[in-house]
Amino acid sequence: MAQVNVSKDTAAIQALYEAVTRSLASGQSPQAVARRLIKRGMPPEPANRLVAEASAAVNVFQKSPEGRRAMVKRYQGRMIRGLLWAVGGLLVTAITYSMASGRGGTYYIFWGAVLFGAIDFFAGFLGWLRYQSEI
Repeated sequence: MAQVNVSKDTAAIQALYEAVTRSLASGQSPQAVARRLIKRGMPPEPANRLVAEASAAVNVFQKSPEGRRAMVKRYQGRMIRGLLWAVGGLLVTAITYSMASGRGGTYYIFWGAVLFGAIDFFAGFLGWLRYQSEI
């Protein structure tokens, strides 16, 4: 007769639920999360049910005052990160330009850092506006 360790199974299920919830809270689509679970061997029906339950829990949390505050903080962090990348890219571009301008050398334009930093900043700003107005 096979012996079942219920506490170990319960802990594994709880860890899986938390991982799915984190994925959904970070902005991944429910379909993508379910596809990943199915790809890793979970049958489609339990995977879709687990994702649906976790998605409902995330939605309830995000609508609560505590959840809105957490989302504001998350999007503030995204704004800061985007701003740092954009300013850093501009700063390094300016430094390499100033070093090259006097000697006729080569300089680098860090357009990727500036562009993606700006995109990250504005995405964070729009998310911040969305949740800030609900507090």
